[in-house]
Amino acid sequence: MRLRLVPPFLLLFLILGACSSPLTEDELLIRASTALAAGDVAAAELDVKTALQQNPNSAAARSLYGKIYLRQMDPLTAAGEFERSLAASASKSTLLLMAQALVQAGESAELLSEYDVGAYFSISSDPEFQAVLARAYLGQVDYENARAALVAADDSDSDYTDVTRAMFALQLDKDSEAAKTLLTSVVKRSPENAHALSVLGILATREGDRDAAEEYFSKASKANPYRLGDRLQLVDTQIRLGKDEAADRDLAQLEKLIPNYPVVNFLRGQLYFDDGEYENAISAFSQVLTVNPQHPSALLLSANANVRTRNLSTARRQFTQFLSLQPGHRQASLGLANVMWQLGEPDKTESIARDILKEHVMDIRALGFLAMALSAQGMNAESAQVYSQIAELQPESIEARMALGSQQVVAGDAVAGIEQLEAAVNLDPTNSTARERLIAAQLSIGNIPAAEEAARAYKELTADSARSSVYLGRVLLQSQNLRGARAAFDQALTIDPGNVVASGGIATLEVLDNNFQGAIVTLESALRANPGDLPTSMNLAIVLEQTGELEKMQQTLQAAMASSPQALEPRLALARAALGQNRPGEAINLITPVVDSNDRDYRVHQLLAGSYLLTGQPEAAESSARRLYQLRGQDPEVLVLVARVEAANGRLEVAELRLAEALEAVPNSIEIRKMLVEVLIKRGKREQAADEVGMLPVATQNEADVVALRGRLALSAGDAVGAKALFEQAFEQARTSTNLALLTTARWSLGERSEAIGDLERWVQEYPDDLLVLSLLASRQVEAGNSDEARRHYGTLVQRQPENVQALNNLAWFTRETNTEMALDYIARADKLAPQSPQVKDTYAMVELERGEYSRALALNDKALEGAPGDPDIRFNRAQILMRAGRSDEAREVLAELAAGPAFASQAAATELLQSL
Repeated sequence: MRLRLVPPFLLLFLILGACSSPLTEDELLIRASTALAAGDVAAAELDVKTALQQNPNSAAARSLYGKIYLRQMDPLTAAGEFERSLAASASKSTLLLMAQALVQAGESAELLSEYDVGAYFSISSDPEFQAVLARAYLGQVDYENARAALVAADDSDSDYTDVTRAMFALQLDKDSEAAKTLLTSVVKRSPENAHALSVLGILATREGDRDAAEEYFSKASKANPYRLGDRLQLVDTQIRLGKDEAADRDLAQLEKLIPNYPVVNFLRGQLYFDDGEYENAISAFSQVLTVNPQHPSALLLSANANVRTRNLSTARRQFTQFLSLQPGHRQASLGLANVMWQLGEPDKTESIARDILKEHVMDIRALGFLAMALSAQGMNAESAQVYSQIAELQPESIEARMALGSQQVVAGDAVAGIEQLEAAVNLDPTNSTARERLIAAQLSIGNIPAAEEAARAYKELTADSARSSVYLGRVLLQSQNLRGARAAFDQALTIDPGNVVASGGIATLEVLDNNFQGAIVTLESALRANPGDLPTSMNLAIVLEQTGELEKMQQTLQAAMASSPQALEPRLALARAALGQNRPGEAINLITPVVDSNDRDYRVHQLLAGSYLLTGQPEAAESSARRLYQLRGQDPEVLVLVARVEAANGRLEVAELRLAEALEAVPNSIEIRKMLVEVLIKRGKREQAADEVGMLPVATQNEADVVALRGRLALSAGDAVGAKALFEQAFEQARTSTNLALLTTARWSLGERSEAIGDLERWVQEYPDDLLVLSLLASRQVEAGNSDEARRHYGTLVQRQPENVQALNNLAWFTRETNTEMALDYIARADKLAPQSPQVKDTYAMVELERGEYSRALALNDKALEGAPGDPDIRFNRAQILMRAGRSDEAREVLAELAAGPAFASQAAATELLQSL
């Protein structure tokens, strides 16, 4: 076996190492004290720990360890070490340090309690201890004893006592100059006194001297890096001074020491905000608000960052929360006013602006918001008055004059408005916005020569500007100078080949010249240069529609919507196209995502209300119809649509009121009066309906529509024979679906059911695309008990009109027992189209019943009853579900109420089922 020998040089090293002896306890403590004085806390701590390993009860080591903890800003742990030191060996200096640690830790009450029982008797006459007592009494708000203790400390000229005197000068005497003098003398004697430097930094901050504050906080941080508060103050001061690089460097060190600390996160958020990194700022502030949801500064800055990233709802919430903490804060109130303006709520913007102006009558921003809010609400004269006030406050402001002039033009005082705009141009002839507004104002009052003069002056001033060429082209277009307009637009395109406005102008000229293909080529070229440009896309879609290129039109609109998902115009155009192609469900899907952001646009609600009616969801149309009435209740077309929705929901009285309002606006409207007659007949007001028919022009009395109305009057009076004769006359004059429906209705009333069905079937054979009559035929087959025929007709309806809710619902009903999976498909489609329909939910429940899904069936039945509380047919179906689910007692209770209640279609079946239980 070969031996492994130690090399000679290593043996020599081991021998030498074994000869050295460790430092003694005293040597270690001397070295530790020297290191602590030099600021090397880590080295001092290592030597103290080594000394304590040699002698755990060393009073000197424990006392020195307490000093280290004080330096590390951990006074409670320091107090514990001082207590151990005193237990080993009483020392006046350590007892004084113990008292200082307790006060620094906020344990003034404990110190005073121990002082009262004599624990500090040995140092009670020490002036510096009296300074400690003074701080303790001050912390307990015992000002009399605090001052007495400070007087007793007069013999002391220590730094600790002078800093204490400075604290009294600040807190009790409110004499910052005296405090500053005391602290300056401390720093002069002891440049490393971090406490004095820190307070001087706070005083400099209060006085607005941020340069001095930065210097003091920097020195305090270097004197004691463990004073994290001073380091945080330093970063905050650097941020306010715009020294972002220094702040970033110092903050990065703090982030390593105290990661996820709220104040550090807040300062990081401030840096991100100042650098324009708003998403990162929001993330940093979010960390602060997670710990402290009521942090005012984080709320305010986060709200402002959310405004810049268009997170307006979040910004509104945070501004509101901040103002609940600090009511009346002007900048936050202005921020909230701005958010409400951007959210399209001018009434709330107005309210906030008025509240600000109660306290700050000359706040220009608040006045600006008020003026804009009034204008948006149609109060143009009032808005002009506010703009006039702004102009008086800022007589040399071009922006104020432009705003005032523009608003005066809108308010109808064009002469005054143009004077203001001309004054703005004179103040700054190079201001393009002022010149453009002046041109637009002249055009708005039809003063084409003045507009042309202003446009030519604008063009002469900015010969190389595409904008001035565009404005000149617009004016020349309105003055019918088509050649001049084309030259101006061509010049704009020469300067800026992708100019969409100039391209639009050229396209308009091409359309006027009936050169639609030329217009299309121009607009497509503009779109290639400006992909997704909304105005150009819309113009192209309009031209394509005029040329009959509907598929290409829809592709253009879909591309525009993809580029601008929140834009309303392409959605509106696509929705109208869908309605024109009998796809109301598609129209609903297009408009629904932008309803909230366009709640004040009547077109949104008009399209939705009409589409819901066409899908057989009058209850879903209700909210849009009522909002439409709020927005545009003076428009006869709107009033008619609202009346249709109200009538479809069974509110005939409201429908009558709306039609009466429409007639008041358009007294000679024959169509509105006919609709009113129909509603009056449904309400049983036959005499009034007859009077309204008599008010129709004599020339219309023998027209098919009026004859049909008289037939409806006869039918409502129970004269089915007379009604049939009148409907036959109307049908002979005008073979329409409506007149056929009325004629077959009269026949049905007379018991001529097979004849009525025959009339409807022959019509469907002749006009297979007439879905209205096909739907009526299916309904008549149901009433006649011909389920197979009804199912066949509803199947055809669904093939032709996949979004026909009634057809899908009825098909599900007819197939629920024979093909539950097919029924489930039908009803699921109907429910997706009409999620609020009680009838659809009721059918859905019965389909699930056939599938054996009793819990699901009952849940759907609950939803149906929520939409139609007390509906006897839905309750009867509930009883059937309960019975099949084995809950006979509950079923019996429902059936008993139905059997004893008001008559309904299935009452006999309910009674029979009750008796069978």
